Amino acid sequence: MEKLTKDDLTKMNRAYFQSLENEILIDVACRLRNYSVELVERLEQNSSNSSKPPSSDSPYEKGRKDGYSQANQFWYPHVRRQ
Repeated sequence: MEKLTKDDLTKMNRAYFQSLENEILIDVACRLRNYSVELVERLEQNSSNSSKPPSSDSPYEKGRKDGYSQANQFWYPHVRRQ
């Protein structure tokens, strides 16, 4: 399957999909799914799972996943998290 282009995507509307035969419609749906997976994988990349430098990571997603950051450990050492 060849890659979808921006021009391909802009042409796809309800009328376009309704005009397709079943086999072609399935092929287009598979191409759209593959493209979606590729885009999601690119969005999920960060310095720990790609060659991107740490400075490219979002500053809003740093720290622990449970919201208890390193700064909280420093300022509130008496609070214990599970």
